[in-house]
Amino acid sequence: VLSNTNLDVAPAARRTQVLCLNPIASLDIAIASPFGLLRALAGSTAALETMTLRSRGAKVRMIGPSPEIARVMGPDLMDSRRREQVLAGGYAQGVEIGERDRGSADAGG
Repeated sequence: VLSNTNLDVAPAARRTQVLCLNPIASLDIAIASPFGLLRALAGSTAALETMTLRSRGAKVRMIGPSPEIARVMGPDLMDSRRREQVLAGGYAQGVEIGERDRGSADAGG
């Protein structure tokens, strides 16, 4: 069985930090669609893989698309018409997360 996150092959142990960028983590897709079924199964698999890594002592952080980017992505993950918008939005989201994390680290959090 393959994992959409590849968390199953992360070499995680105590004090390991794992960052998982999961592009389908927060998509709102109807379960009746093929992509909806994939998202439901992938979500369950990612949750189990995360629990396994944490049981080994790893700290796992999963990041999915913001609601805005998820809307731009739409329900058809193979539709490339909005690719540039999605990539730009994902990059902006990553910068925002990095700045927020840096700010909380600077504040001692």
